[in-house]
Amino acid sequence: ILWEKMLETIQTGQSAGYKLPWAQDAWLESYSPSRIESSLALWKTVGIKPEKDVPFYILDLASGCGIKTMALAQENQSVQVTCLDSESVLEVARDLAKRLEIESQISFFDGDLLGEDFGSNEYNVAMLGLITYILTPEQNIGVFDRAYRSLKNGGKLVIDAIMTTEEPREWASRATLLMKTWNGGAAHSFSEYSAWLKKVGFREVIQHNEQLLSAVK
Repeated sequence: ILWEKMLETIQTGQSAGYKLPWAQDAWLESYSPSRIESSLALWKTVGIKPEKDVPFYILDLASGCGIKTMALAQENQSVQVTCLDSESVLEVARDLAKRLEIESQISFFDGDLLGEDFGSNEYNVAMLGLITYILTPEQNIGVFDRAYRSLKNGGKLVIDAIMTTEEPREWASRATLLMKTWNGGAAHSFSEYSAWLKKVGFREVIQHNEQLLSAVK
């Protein structure tokens, strides 16, 4: 069905509409043996290293199974994670927290990324992983604005996203086609992210590699 809808998008230039199997994808990721190691490498790349015995609060937005933030929580007992996603996906996150034996460090927020208030001055880090290219520019700006308000002064927003470059890359082009088919989304460039983030108040917007960027409140 997906490939048929993709062909429809190519032929018409319009989003064909496709319901993403979020819970199924979350289950698959939660059992991937390489994800703990790659998640810890992500935090090292963006310069996040919580101190021992100092509470460190992370908001994982559209968390999926939560493995990126839970990997850090498993490594450091001072890390406390709030996972925000739909209830069907949070079922996977709860299962993973239990398997990693870090249930006391994880809380769960059944909510809508596009409509929820994320709180004010509560978190050291907010995480957006592989979700921003599904959103429109206006939706991203709205999420970034609420994430900004949720962070403590000096807190950091980390975005894991497929980004476009001046020279087209196959993976980014493929992602754009998939997003266009699903809901009209697209991969965005670092310059676009930087402009949106600075618009809502972030500073020190840094691109760490092809897929990771961070911004400081």
